[in-house]
Amino acid sequence: MEVQRRNSIFLTDLEEFPTICSKDFCLKIDVRYLSEDSKNKAKRTLNETDEIKERALKKLSELIQNEENLFIPHNNQHFMIKFLRARKFDVDESFKLIKEYFKFKMDFPEFFQNTVPSECTNIYAMNAGMISPVKDQYGHTVLMGRAELFDPDLATITEFIAAYWVFGEALMMEPESQVNGFIGVIDCKGFSYKHFKKITLNLIKLGIRLAKSVVPAIPKRLHVINQNFYVATLYKLVKPFLPQEYVEMIYFHGENLDELHEFVPKECLLECFGGTLGDLQITEEQYRNVMKKFDAEYKALNELGYKHGT
Repeated sequence: MEVQRRNSIFLTDLEEFPTICSKDFCLKIDVRYLSEDSKNKAKRTLNETDEIKERALKKLSELIQNEENLFIPHNNQHFMIKFLRARKFDVDESFKLIKEYFKFKMDFPEFFQNTVPSECTNIYAMNAGMISPVKDQYGHTVLMGRAELFDPDLATITEFIAAYWVFGEALMMEPESQVNGFIGVIDCKGFSYKHFKKITLNLIKLGIRLAKSVVPAIPKRLHVINQNFYVATLYKLVKPFLPQEYVEMIYFHGENLDELHEFVPKECLLECFGGTLGDLQITEEQYRNVMKKFDAEYKALNELGYKHGT
């Protein structure tokens, strides 16, 4: 694998992320575009200026080169910028994030080894998770999840996380998402004891570690609708482990979709969330045809990191 590609966004010959189309819309992850509004927001909220960016990239590259057995493209600003933006260009914190990110990959190979995007299509075809093709009014990327469509008898939660990490890697490379952050909307209708019993304390701690210390992204809010007894019980288990700032990001709306729409515009949401995007019906074959184009790049990403058991 060619690790050092200074001027390339991708590690392989991939030119752009493949577009995923439903009958009502198409999702395109654009890794080359950053709007003027987002550039101004990055300067205002992330301390990002040309001078600060140049200085931070140089220092971060030096830290990476001095880290024993860590092999990543330290001269490629496209690769490193997501870590700097996630920590507001604090180089030491960004370097800490990089180390946590790659140590997580080493600690939990089950999420990455043998994960091939085109072979995760049985999970994608459940259509239990989706990225909105429309940003919200603040430029946030909107992620949607539907509990009733995830069948834990057909895939484990580990397999589900591994499959959707593929989309996560893509979104982490999108400048608009790096600068503006993410919101989540989860419909818990159909969340049953069958789901609840699969969520262990270790999984809870792992999920919090991911959100807090591993993923180079800026979380903004999580909106939950149609929560029930099992969801309430799960939240009681999770809450003691959550930093207060994360607790304050979570909004429960019950069946009140009008309240949800005060935060998230209808044009960002599928019909099942009271939105105007239409329905999500993408077949396993459609996912396979699209995701196989990302196989080589994802494999290359997973070859980066710590070597020799560091």
